Amino acid sequence: MSTVDKPKIPDGLYLTIAALLNAKDHRGRNIDIRDPAIKAHVRSEWREALYVQQASDDDLQDLIDKMRHIKAKEDETPKSHTFPLELIVTGAGLAAMDLVEREAVIVGLLWLQSLVQIHAWRGIGKTWVALHLAIAISGGGPFLAWSVTKARRVLYVDGEMALIELRQRVLALCGDVIPEYLELMPSELVFGQLGAGLILNDLDQQARFLATLDALKALGRQPEVLIFDNLSSLTTGTDENSNTEQDELLAFFRGLRHAGYTVVFVHHDGKNGQQRGASRREDFLDLVIHLTEDTAAPRDPPSFRFEFTKSRGQRPKPSEFIVTISAGERGGVELTMDKPGDRRGQEPEPMQREHVLLWVFKECAAGRDVTRTAIKDHFGLGKSTANKHVEKLITDRLLSGAAGPLKVTDRGGEHLTRVFPKEVF
Repeated sequence: MSTVDKPKIPDGLYLTIAALLNAKDHRGRNIDIRDPAIKAHVRSEWREALYVQQASDDDLQDLIDKMRHIKAKEDETPKSHTFPLELIVTGAGLAAMDLVEREAVIVGLLWLQSLVQIHAWRGIGKTWVALHLAIAISGGGPFLAWSVTKARRVLYVDGEMALIELRQRVLALCGDVIPEYLELMPSELVFGQLGAGLILNDLDQQARFLATLDALKALGRQPEVLIFDNLSSLTTGTDENSNTEQDELLAFFRGLRHAGYTVVFVHHDGKNGQQRGASRREDFLDLVIHLTEDTAAPRDPPSFRFEFTKSRGQRPKPSEFIVTISAGERGGVELTMDKPGDRRGQEPEPMQREHVLLWVFKECAAGRDVTRTAIKDHFGLGKSTANKHVEKLITDRLLSGAAGPLKVTDRGGEHLTRVFPKEVF
């Protein structure tokens, strides 16, 4: 390229080349990307830049050689001295980056490169929800009340079900139309081939799983969504309550996200009613779904309470509701949501809170102690919703007893006479 009227080299182009020269895999090992591949990537990603349009292969090679020289100097620097400076960008540089917005998988609920946990006590309905999610995404939806943007390839990794039971559930949910993009990795087939189950916290098996994803990609069958059911059967040899011993598994999931996958994993509740084991597992998650027993309904047809307990950004609405597993119109099985107003737990929040206050008053008048758990069970609420009502009533000085049995205050009694004038207090 002539030096006359030579276009300016974009600052970001240096960063692009540096990133390719410093590329590493999920285990931190260097990836050797050859110069022709770097040039091809630059010409594709920077095709709108005037410099790249006019640059010859020799011009690009000079840039690559320059960045290799800088990298060699940095590699000679003691590791404890500095991080590579290209890891630091200015605010203006960040704002100017040409980044692709994350695409919605399920409108208002799930995006590409999300990390999701579904957890519940055994027998509540975790696998039904996970399979319904897989079938909805691979078939184009819907998932309960939410729309799926388009059909995407899903790989469902089963950890414990008998092959015949897995087939029965898939057929029950799909009926006659099995999504083309639904793929499964049944534990019975894995055990039959390997003589042991898949272990996600084993580094060698992680590498084999990543190689399997690459093989699927080469065949045009790369999944966009991975669903692991469940952690108890797909991990071994670690203390679930140890944050440190979860590091290899958590790093594996984060690596999958950075590689572009949406990851959903199923987990069990502990005896305290929360996800079993180390709390740090939830720290990096984008969405957490908690399923609990629907104590306000009979067991036939089976139903459970579905609650979003964590969501980065705006929490999905409704944030909690009842899901019923029942026979579909054309046979098989359907998961359906109760509409607002179908259950006491779906009343508008202010009125629901007044009924909580009224019930506490009547229980106290009958000489019975009232706890937050009793409120949750009586009204069929999720734990977080029951606590939210109680905290609001205490803040408004309508209830007392933050550290013990709840009591209606004098102010609360006066409030009840205004809200429920036909009641006798």
